[in-house]
Amino acid sequence: MGLYTAFRTNGAPTFYEPNKTPFKADLVESGLIFCIVILLVSFLAILPGIRGKEKLFTFIRLMVSLYIGSVILLTNFAQTWEVASVHTETKYKAGTGKEITADITVDIGLRGINITLKGVPEQQLNETINYNEHFSWRWRQGRLGFAGRFSQEYRAAQFRGLPLPILWIAEYFTFDGEGIRWGRHYRQAGWYSHIALWLAFPMWILANVLFFVLLRYGAYFLGMTGMCMIGSNIIWASIRNFNDPLIIPFTDQNKLVFTFGPSYWVCLITGKMEYKL
Repeated sequence: MGLYTAFRTNGAPTFYEPNKTPFKADLVESGLIFCIVILLVSFLAILPGIRGKEKLFTFIRLMVSLYIGSVILLTNFAQTWEVASVHTETKYKAGTGKEITADITVDIGLRGINITLKGVPEQQLNETINYNEHFSWRWRQGRLGFAGRFSQEYRAAQFRGLPLPILWIAEYFTFDGEGIRWGRHYRQAGWYSHIALWLAFPMWILANVLFFVLLRYGAYFLGMTGMCMIGSNIIWASIRNFNDPLIIPFTDQNKLVFTFGPSYWVCLITGKMEYKL
């Protein structure tokens, strides 16, 4: 190997193999959390300038208000309105006939689904099995076939050669006919729920402003904020496949059964708390 021939193939320019790593963080959620932490630190910095018992009351008001705003924003963009997981043996890739043992997790949010496939152990079939793929339906449904955004991303995943378990799960959300419309129902539920949460956000801002003007009006708008958040939960639970729950089988014993996730319950509990306050 010469001084200038390392990492070259057939005399071509230097080529480095891609370092494929699983996607482990949501950049939007991370950015929102970062902004919330900045606001929290800023508010805590001004507390020493407030005297007496007013300092405690101001601290409680700031913490409660910031918590409500954080829940509105984070649940709007979170991927855990519904969750399901299973440990199973499954086919890995088409044409190989080989099986792997893996943990499969599916998180459904208002804007799409997140599918995680992690081998147990990770090293199987001479490769690292650790995938995290996101499919979005925001917000165009499209005609029957592959006109919608979700279907287009699914077709692109097929061309990329993603593992069969990921494609098997995503395919359930592409069906749109003869009464089998899980993807359409979840998309509609996410659309209307996210509208309700965006309506709650200006209500929360107005409530904070009115608390400094007239406490009663601030309480009214805080109650309306809670009603909007509860409304988003009702919309989600009512529209998304209420009569025909989605169950994705891998074997007779191992199935993905979806249940309400942390984002759903946090939004519901916070909305009820605001309404009672």
